Amino acid sequence: FDGEEVYRRIRELDRDIPFALVTGYIASEKRDDLTARGVTAMLSKPYKPKELLAVVRRLLDTATA
Repeated sequence: FDGEEVYRRIRELDRDIPFALVTGYIASEKRDDLTARGVTAMLSKPYKPKELLAVVRRLLDTATA
């Protein structure tokens, strides 16, 4: 599966799970579409560990709020 398929399947199970998509490349139109569909965060590869940590913290804050 690609990331979009995993996202779609997770959303079928639970609409409230925060979701981060990690991708090698994503066009701005696709990014806007995924954000509108509920993708909580996106990281482009290569990413720095600090960027990943910030995204995970934000997802955890969202999940516990």
